[in-house]
Amino acid sequence: MTIKTTATALLMTAFLATAPAHSTESQTNYQDSVNQIVVLHLDALKQLTKHTSPYSDNVVRHAIALEQTAGLLDDQALEGTVLGSRKQVKDLLKAARDWMKHGNRAKLITTLNALDFNSNQ
Repeated sequence: MTIKTTATALLMTAFLATAPAHSTESQTNYQDSVNQIVVLHLDALKQLTKHTSPYSDNVVRHAIALEQTAGLLDDQALEGTVLGSRKQVKDLLKAARDWMKHGNRAKLITTLNALDFNSNQ
């Protein structure tokens, strides 16, 4: 994991620590587990966009996995992740498909960078 990814994970953990009092410990632990999956898929996407490799086609699979993982959380919990919103997740999937279909790598990188920006707000 990169330093930025580790920092993102720590920020998400801090967010979960301030969850409303009605959240149970098991809910918080579950959300934390889902957030860790999100961070791992985003890290994989970043690695795959750095250079072309035999695994480059997996970009779309990781974006699909992020969309499915985002579906595990309610909107409030999703807003506390680096993904931010369902729209941003859909934008990421669209950009990944666009890269594979049309070679528009820049759009995918811009979309990934926008997610990183949101995690630092």
